Amino acid sequence: ADLRSGVRMLVKYPTLSVVAVLTLGLGIGLSTTVFCVVNGGLFKGLPFPDADRIVALVATNPSQNKDEIPISVQDLAIWQSRQTAFEKMGAYGFVAVNLSAEGERPERINGGQLTVQAFEALGVQPRLGRGLRDGDDRPGADPVILLGHELWRDRYNSSPAVVGQSIRANGVQRTVIGVMPERFAFPILHAA
Repeated sequence: ADLRSGVRMLVKYPTLSVVAVLTLGLGIGLSTTVFCVVNGGLFKGLPFPDADRIVALVATNPSQNKDEIPISVQDLAIWQSRQTAFEKMGAYGFVAVNLSAEGERPERINGGQLTVQAFEALGVQPRLGRGLRDGDDRPGADPVILLGHELWRDRYNSSPAVVGQSIRANGVQRTVIGVMPERFAFPILHAA
């Protein structure tokens, strides 16, 4: 009887029913997202060696009510020259990449840009090839790129021959210097 009464109410008030279902869906989705972030970041920690020694620094501006502001390149250089607390201090950022090879259609992927110092601070070595080394991030250096494991598997059929090849990323020919290990993703971390 309760079930029939509930169904009648849902049919009688469809707008209220839709609002209730959407509210429940958003609440469950938000709760799941928060749990994944807290569980991955606080309880499991970062998936890097010595993860307890890795920190992210951001600027703030309380007068404009801004809690996290990316650090400018000029400020980073000053911070690096004046700091004494960190072994390494580098920059990283998110970037969308249009990736293409000769005769292939471009594919848009999410990636990251890291300085050599930031890459070394993570302490993760590529599965194939080499990682970033001194000079790779300097102006005028030969453009290089590291591929993520999933991209290497899906686009390049897990071929080790991709290391050393030239691919176009955002209109610039870059040499593939390595392939990162499975589940490595930085600055975006996988939940699993």
